[in-house]
This record gives sequence, structure tokens and C-alpha cells, in this order.
Amino acid sequence: MLERFRNEAEKMLSGGVDQQELNLTKKQIHELLHQIQMQHIELEMKNQELKLSHEEVESQRHKFAGLYDLAPVGYFILDGRGNIEEVNSTGCNLLGCNRRQILTRQFQTYIHPGEAEIFSSFLHRIFSTGNRESCQLSLLLHSGKTIYVQLEAAAVSHSSQSQQDQV
Repeated sequence: MLERFRNEAEKMLSGGVDQQELNLTKKQIHELLHQIQMQHIELEMKNQELKLSHEEVESQRHKFAGLYDLAPVGYFILDGRGNIEEVNSTGCNLLGCNRRQILTRQFQTYIHPGEAEIFSSFLHRIFSTGNRESCQLSLLLHSGKTIYVQLEAAAVSHSSQSQQDQV
């Protein structure tokens, strides 16, 4: 990135400098040098602020990740098609699977076959209305047991996910 800026600056300097513009007084040279030094200091200060902001964001992200993963309820992040993109530890324990087994699978694979339409309608309502929705379903666990759960969800949009909605 820095090298790109340097190359562009060199092109600008080598290209259109008139010889008359080079005849600067010592005072003008001193003023230009002072301006460059001030801009350099300002850029260093802004860079330091950005580093501090980045560290704060990372700290907050780490705290949130800990809260998310240790929450007493199962959290699943699904894409608009119902694929599991993220799950917390409680969600893994609930289904009796590890994270690797769950991620990228469709949440619908854990739903009792007779209730697939309920889940499909639930997803459709979430993404079409944008409202918070809930439904009750039976989940089939990895162990073969069935449990009854209440799902609550709301759609959110993530620009880092190519504007793809998530629930």
C-alpha cells in the first residue's frame, strides 16, 4: 500500500514540474519543509489513533466472543438458506456434536422431518418481514433423541458477507 503511494508520488513529481517553479526562495523552501514535517507528524498521530482503535475493537470482539461462546443458551448463526455459519458451545452440546460437525450443515438436518415446513416458513418470515420471530420445533439429536425447543431469531445484514442476510 505504501509503495503504491510512493510510486504515484514519484510519477507526479517527475511529470509536470516547471523549471520556474523550482526557483524557490529559502523562506519558501523552509515553509514547505515545515508543512511536510507537520503533515508527517499528523499522519503519525492518526496512525497511532488507528492502532489504538483497532486494539480496542479487537478487545471488544474478544469479550463478545467469550460471552457468545459461554452463553447458557444455544446460539446459531444461519445464512438465508438455513446453513449454519457459526454456533456457540452450548449449541454444540445441545445437538451432541462438535463444532466441525455442525458448521456449514443445514440447520434443517436437525429438525424432525414432520416439522420441516414449520422451519421453512419460520425462515421465510424472518427474511421477508425483518421482524423478530419465534417457533417451537422438535430437534433430532446426534444421539437419536428428540428434544423440543423454542427458536427465536431476527435477520441481520453483514456487509462483510457480501450483503448476504443472516439469522
